[in-house]
Amino acid sequence: MTVGFKDRFVHLIECGAKKHTIREDRKDRICGGATLHLSTGVRTKNYRCFKKVLCTGTQRIIIRYNNGGYHDVFVYQDVCVCVDGRELGYREIDVLAKNDGFENQNDFFKWFKSDFSGKIIHWTTLKY
Repeated sequence: MTVGFKDRFVHLIECGAKKHTIREDRKDRICGGATLHLSTGVRTKNYRCFKKVLCTGTQRIIIRYNNGGYHDVFVYQDVCVCVDGRELGYREIDVLAKNDGFENQNDFFKWFKSDFSGKIIHWTTLKY
């Protein structure tokens, strides 16, 4: 299965800093045991598979904003992040954000700026 990434994440994946990715997966196609082709330029002439990994499992993630969405100043109380039905605390969200390749929670929530429901797709043994 091909999983596309922005160029900014390639080095983070290759050096091991980005340990998973978060996706919608509306058709529920990605599951443990699948071979993932981590790529850039998907569906273009610039396609490049830079790494093949085994999906070690997935976890459900839900991000819900209490105020309608991300604003210029992030306030922890304005958002709820649940993984497999368990609400994460402030420090856990920080770890999640960094493991997903972001500098901090603020950058993470700039990316996920509205309510979101999907999967954390793992290629390491890490789980939340």
